[in-house]
Amino acid sequence: MYRVLTRSALSGTWIIIILALTILPTMVLAQNVFSFAVNNLEAYERSGNWIYDADNTGAGLFFSDGQHFTYNATTPLHYFSEQKVHVGTTPGKETTITCFGSTHPLALDPSLVKLVFEPANEFELVSFRRVNTTNPLLPWAAAGQAGDVRVYSNAKGHIEYNNVPVLFLKNATFEITTPYPTEAALHSIPGFGTWQGDIGSGAFIGTYQTGFGFGDLDMDLSTDPAWTAPFAAADYKIKMSMENIISATSVDKAWFIFTLNVSPATLASNPVNAPLDMNLPFPVIYPFVLQNLEVNLIDGVEGGEAADLSTFYVNEVKQTPDGAFPVALQDKPNKYWQIGTTLSTFKADLLLKASVLDLAKGKNDWTVVTRVIGTNQWYSIPDFVALNLDPLDALMQFVPWDNIIDAWEVKNVQRALEFSLAKPDVPLPVTLASFNATVNSQNLIALAWTTSSETSLRGFKVYYNTSSDVSNASCLTPVIILPDNTSMGANYSFTASDLTEPATYYFWLEAISMDGSSDFFGPISKTISNTDTPAFPSRNLLSDAYPNPFRAGYSSSFKVDLKAGESGEITVYNVTGQVVKTMPVTPGYHTLNWDGKDSKGNSCSSGIYFYKLSSPSLSQTKKLVIIK
Repeated sequence: MYRVLTRSALSGTWIIIILALTILPTMVLAQNVFSFAVNNLEAYERSGNWIYDADNTGAGLFFSDGQHFTYNATTPLHYFSEQKVHVGTTPGKETTITCFGSTHPLALDPSLVKLVFEPANEFELVSFRRVNTTNPLLPWAAAGQAGDVRVYSNAKGHIEYNNVPVLFLKNATFEITTPYPTEAALHSIPGFGTWQGDIGSGAFIGTYQTGFGFGDLDMDLSTDPAWTAPFAAADYKIKMSMENIISATSVDKAWFIFTLNVSPATLASNPVNAPLDMNLPFPVIYPFVLQNLEVNLIDGVEGGEAADLSTFYVNEVKQTPDGAFPVALQDKPNKYWQIGTTLSTFKADLLLKASVLDLAKGKNDWTVVTRVIGTNQWYSIPDFVALNLDPLDALMQFVPWDNIIDAWEVKNVQRALEFSLAKPDVPLPVTLASFNATVNSQNLIALAWTTSSETSLRGFKVYYNTSSDVSNASCLTPVIILPDNTSMGANYSFTASDLTEPATYYFWLEAISMDGSSDFFGPISKTISNTDTPAFPSRNLLSDAYPNPFRAGYSSSFKVDLKAGESGEITVYNVTGQVVKTMPVTPGYHTLNWDGKDSKGNSCSSGIYFYKLSSPSLSQTKKLVIIK
């Protein structure tokens, strides 16, 4: 979607462009819930970020400086991106969206399904960056390799069935990569027959773009669980793929025909964008609280034809980052960040934040890593700067975690990149096999945990809170619980005798190493309902797990009831029958969590697993599924 025509020379002329959009390789295929035929989705306001100039040594223009990769103020032939995409009403090019396929059990007749985008909430350009489409690590301004990546976001809409809205969509976002045209493609435009050299690898017939889309179901409005059920395992996030696109363009608009498939998301995106107030004196702090990132804007120049674009885009992806980490930094968190902007230039300091629940070790053990968006290899900040990929990276610096601001800092960031955290893959001092809570006969909460192995362990501490927030949890064990430090593991118990009021309590276990570093496990929760001695279940029970399927890096929980006088065991098996993990169960009511790890603390691969309750009066097996 780039400007290929001047406003004056080719008014009223149409060029047909065939585009093919594909989903990124990291996106796992999911079953389409709805499929729509989209006709003439309209892109307009072709005054976004600058793309390239019509300057060329073979163009024969008296105002040409011969460099299409540089902005020449003397030429009127500047090409810009479109700022907005919406459902258009241009006569003869009206947008229509028709459902032709549905696997939703409540949408038996696809002809009654409608996708409606709200006119007041259109797709807007929120991030723009020029790239080398052949190798993103190389400079963008390379003959035959130039292109750009755009992020359009902020759209809202809903899906109707039989004219009744049933699913509401928010944060609809698309990321599109476009290669710029070749010499042959430019020769097809009147007035450009003498153009010399390729700009990119694109063509007006058979241009290949890549891209992907995502969004969220608005659960404040999508209130019927029967309709939202297909997206529950994806935390109500959706993926939108576009296929077989055909595009027509005029001097100021473009229209797109394609197939739009809606399915549960396999990428846990958490995007946001915000306009920057460029009238304020620098520096200016912009906190993206829900994305756990803060931007301290030191300098910036607005983008766009009218120099009026100043959006900053942040996407916190809440899952383990793909790609290769540095050899010495193999431990990964369950999140990474992508930043972008419509500013033409900027300089900012970034503060990255993560809770102890996102990390497997103390925060001071972690460092920041970065990579060029669209590439595989992650680098520490010093190693990335040393690559000299872009002059904009030269001043970038890493500041280790600061316990005062509770964040890691990257200074002097000047271009769109991805960031994550990493630490050395040092064996944990303890491998936890189980961590459970029960209410004993004195109506007190009894904690029990079992280790598979212990090495150089100083001991344990227990923390509690009445919410699942560990940041202000209180310590129940000022005197450390001493370990056995045996490679065979050990069993431990602790009774929370200070907690007597009826409430739901959350517990964490801290394992402290001899070197002072620590690991947190939990939370697990237990409720004291009243001051009476709790009754035991009348029968044994094993419930279904939820969520199921669940993503790697997260956990699934299930209830186990065991009547008085019996003891039992939960055993997790893989599809070959191998034992993955065991958890002992005492009489009472329990909610157990499985974090997708085996008894040694290793993450299990995606696939089908079985969890079995073995007790004197009940033996029952159920299925669990891990997805990436």
